Amino acid sequence: ASGVPVVVTRVSDNARIIRASQCGYLVDLDDDQGLVNRLEQTLADEAFRNEVRRAGPAFVSRNYSKAHMGSRVLSAYRDAIARGQRNAA
Repeated sequence: ASGVPVVVTRVSDNARIIRASQCGYLVDLDDDQGLVNRLEQTLADEAFRNEVRRAGPAFVSRNYSKAHMGSRVLSAYRDAIARGQRNAA
């Protein structure tokens, strides 16, 4: 959201978020040298950093705004209610 490139490990939901946002790099959890390489690459690549400054906030605005998240929550509740009604029938 702040427009700062990230280097994160492939755990939890990091891979999905980083691929979707194109705002950083993934490394394997125990890959120390991979982490060093990606950090050095990020520091050396001014064009990438500038792109992240532009793309990061736009990605967050599109995918995590109050309106978007509210719509997703409402959809989840509607789906749950529909499943409950089908199961009750």
